[in-house]
Amino acid sequence: MSAAKQRADTFKDKGNIAFKEGNLLEASELYAKAEAAAPQENVYPANLSAALYEMGDYLACLEAISRSWKLSGGGANIGTLALRLSTRAAKALAHGIRGGTINAAFLERHAPMIAELETVASQQQDSNDESARVWREWRAIATTIGDQKSEAHKARVRLATVPIARRGVNPMLQYYTMGQDEMLSLFDDWGPRDPYPLKINTLSKTRLSELSFLFGGIGDVRNMFATLVGAHRAYKGLPKDKRSSVRIHLTLLDIHPSALARDLVVLLLLNDCMTAGVSQTTLAEIKATLMYTYAGAVMPPYAHARQQRTIKSLQERLAAEPPRLPAWLHVNPDAIPALLASLAYWETTANNTKTARGMLAMFNADSSGASFVQMLKMPGLSPSYRAMLQKHVDTPSRVIKTAMDGWGPAEARALGGLDDPGWSDKTVMEELKKRRAEIAERLLEEHLSGNERPRLNGEAAWFKVTHALLPPKELWERHPEIEHWNKNRKGKAYADRLKSQLRATIENSWKPNMTLFDREYSELSNKSLPNCKGYPDVHSDGMSLPRLFDAFNRRFGIDKGGDLPLEPESPVYMHTTRFFQGVIDALTALDGSIKLEIILGGLMEELGKMNLGTGASRPAKFPRKFTRAYLSNIPDYTHGVLNTAVFVVPCLQEQPESAVASNCLVNSGIWKDDAEFNHNYSLLHPKDIPKFLGCETIRLDGVMGVVSLRPKALPRPIGELVTRAELTRWLTRVLLYTCIPGTPGMQNVRVRMPNNLVVFVRLLAHLHAVGYPAHWLAEFLHTILSDSLVTDVAPYLGMFPIPLSDLTRSVPSRRVRLDPWLAEFENILVTSQAGLPFAVSLPREFARNHTDIAVYEAVVQLKGPDLGPMFATAPVQDPVVDILLYKPSKTLTVDALARLISGILEGGPTQMGRGTLYLLSSQEVVDIPGRKVSWRLSRDRVRTMRAEGWVMVVYRTDNHEAVTFPLPANKWTEVVDVPDVD
Repeated sequence: MSAAKQRADTFKDKGNIAFKEGNLLEASELYAKAEAAAPQENVYPANLSAALYEMGDYLACLEAISRSWKLSGGGANIGTLALRLSTRAAKALAHGIRGGTINAAFLERHAPMIAELETVASQQQDSNDESARVWREWRAIATTIGDQKSEAHKARVRLATVPIARRGVNPMLQYYTMGQDEMLSLFDDWGPRDPYPLKINTLSKTRLSELSFLFGGIGDVRNMFATLVGAHRAYKGLPKDKRSSVRIHLTLLDIHPSALARDLVVLLLLNDCMTAGVSQTTLAEIKATLMYTYAGAVMPPYAHARQQRTIKSLQERLAAEPPRLPAWLHVNPDAIPALLASLAYWETTANNTKTARGMLAMFNADSSGASFVQMLKMPGLSPSYRAMLQKHVDTPSRVIKTAMDGWGPAEARALGGLDDPGWSDKTVMEELKKRRAEIAERLLEEHLSGNERPRLNGEAAWFKVTHALLPPKELWERHPEIEHWNKNRKGKAYADRLKSQLRATIENSWKPNMTLFDREYSELSNKSLPNCKGYPDVHSDGMSLPRLFDAFNRRFGIDKGGDLPLEPESPVYMHTTRFFQGVIDALTALDGSIKLEIILGGLMEELGKMNLGTGASRPAKFPRKFTRAYLSNIPDYTHGVLNTAVFVVPCLQEQPESAVASNCLVNSGIWKDDAEFNHNYSLLHPKDIPKFLGCETIRLDGVMGVVSLRPKALPRPIGELVTRAELTRWLTRVLLYTCIPGTPGMQNVRVRMPNNLVVFVRLLAHLHAVGYPAHWLAEFLHTILSDSLVTDVAPYLGMFPIPLSDLTRSVPSRRVRLDPWLAEFENILVTSQAGLPFAVSLPREFARNHTDIAVYEAVVQLKGPDLGPMFATAPVQDPVVDILLYKPSKTLTVDALARLISGILEGGPTQMGRGTLYLLSSQEVVDIPGRKVSWRLSRDRVRTMRAEGWVMVVYRTDNHEAVTFPLPANKWTEVVDVPDVD
């Protein structure tokens, strides 16, 4: 043996060791050295092709196969190596074409070799041999190569239309009108305690022209307004020669049309404030209307009249072709019909039937500060979160109580609120003793919420009686009730009777804020939800928002009034107006350089359209990648950090300053720590999120701070990723936990886990983009489709959140039963196969074409008078629905079957054999109050189900109960007007 051959064998042997240990990069480097040492030997490039294939580098793999094949003389006298190379080549060709790394020019250049390798497979006597099978699959793909790009795009568009979240039993959207977040500017931070400055003075002129910001779940637009103020401040800090390059695009996205319609009313009122030539009185009226619209439950008649004129004007503007809007504002045409419906409701039905009395009867004037302390008394808090709260409260509480020990009558009157002039000093001290705990708690909340500085106490007393905000001093002459209040509120005579009279004046002469109403909630929900009386359930102490305005005004230098008056006459108006003046100044200074875009839709769904370039109504020049995004607490409802990484991070610009952030508001008290919070949604240890999901984690302290991610350049090198075994185990957990979810919990400690199996398939596609080899993903999917998955993973059936310790939980390895989900995988994969970045062979019983998948609908009958025993405690909008399709068993009732679903992975129930039961986690429509359900299914399956007498039931995964009575398949109706993507 020559010395060169010995060196080559040494490299090969070391490469074999590295390959077996999963060190693929090292193995490929060693095999390459072996080939270089003995370039005339065909075995070394063959070895290299194996390592390159396993790494997912299919182009380099095929080049190595080509070199080995040439050295073999076209396959002569190489034995089993020819078959291995043939099988490997077919797989690499299929995955390479699907993934876009191999093109038609490569195929043409290597056509002779490909034909010879296919001949090797055709010589196998067993047609079911793996080599013969993979070449058949390759030939099926090869016939579509000419149209591969366009067909792949169409398939991805089709997949993007399939719902990614389970439905709730009631499709009514929750309408959130008044937020509770501290304002943040995406030019500066994620909030006052979380600086993250965007240093635009370091950006090139090109980058300055591409600044774009996404607000997911925009709500009351406070963070967009704050970002405008931040943009203005940053703009003023630029050199003059760079200012002309600045272009800022702000995308405001929300799923609720009433939320966006309300935002547009506010924006139009702001635009009215910018109109030149109006009198000071008129301007005060406009600004008062702006305050009441944004922050009030009720408003004076003149503000109501102006709000109605604005609503009418907005309808006319949106109905015009094109819409007549300020130059800085764009509304996506697809949103306009729904926006007009909300505006019309506010102008007609709500305006004619709703009263201030009715509004205030449902009004809850609780304090956000009081609720903070009350959290310590709430059940369901995790011990660590309760301890954190207690630590935060203890020190200022001790200081306040110590200070109160030294109080005399003067301090009790001034600081304790015991200022009734009819009380003697002795009475004041007696009252202090009786109400000490109450006063101490109030002072603590004022300290924690920053209530001392804004000087809101005077208006807070008015608000406590009226639940209304004070208008500006310029308009007080229109309000005799304010004069009466100012004259008498500190006198002993201003007793409960006079307070009742004042409240009655407000109830009888003021008007409700129409923008707080939503047609579905106000009118339709009376039929399906308890405690609904046709009015919104508004929670506000009236003072929390101006406290936030004041803090932001000071932080950003827009508090132009300097020190506050000792007793401001209308402090809420003062703080609100100063804030909005900062917004007006920003819009004025950035005129021509800024665009606000309104989009109606779900966050993940709309980003999918942007990625695919669909949605013809959105101007092509608008950005599809964003500099920064803020999601507020939308991830509380959209599967947390997992979906943020999969759906949002890919929509960020690949720049160092790019990032997305979110917080947690719905259930922050239930988490043991941030690790549990992030693991619950991702099923990953936080430190592993970058390796699995291909993004950088800036911060993962979402319980009390923010979760912040930024993009990495993809794909990542294989050496940065986890091993195939680690990936397979994680994917198995994601799959099984999606098929059989755990229990969400109750009310304010409830965890929402909406992802369905569509997300699982889209996750596979994302993992390919991250850099995971296509065949790892395809072969895992094959074990699902062949129902041959053997694993020691079992679904988590306990109460959410899923503890971090669950990462290492295992059961004895066994084959799990997956056939009940094959109908749904058929729906998804037949729809999307051509658009997946890997080649997957579908079972023979699956439909052959996406046009064979149809949408079916049915009229269902509710089981019982309500929505089940969980109705009172489980929100009916929560995404917990599966559709259960089955062939009835004489020995198993629907209720018994529903209770057995959680054990189905382990082979049960024994009465339901393979092919007699299917579950669909993705539905088109579920509207139990409206008795309407629709879903996707192949026509062949439906024909069989009708012949065999199958039935459909709507099933809740949280309480394992059937919501509807079984409906026979012959009563399902195909929806014939479903648009196709061609």
